[in-house]
Amino acid sequence: CAERFKAFYLHQHSGRRLTWQTNRGHADIRALFGTAKHELNVTTYQMCILMLFNTSDRITLREIMELTDIPEADCKRHLVSLCTPRSRILLKSRKGKDVQPND
Repeated sequence: CAERFKAFYLHQHSGRRLTWQTNRGHADIRALFGTAKHELNVTTYQMCILMLFNTSDRITLREIMELTDIPEADCKRHLVSLCTPRSRILLKSRKGKDVQPND
């Protein structure tokens, strides 16, 4: 979809450059935790990460990076915020604040 829009945009506006700033977006998503429904306001990267869990219960950091093409530093930062005790949207396999490739 993004590639089609890019081709359209560059065809309409020759000489311009299109740059996606995916780290600046936000999304409202509906989530079901057991029987409880929640509406979450998350960043674009967090949305991409959470959408992966629609098809799988367990995914490692390495798999998330491969499937989403999110840079490692950004991916770790967004995963940490999804795993904090305050939100606890995702659970890590190990304790601690950092996220390892096999977590």
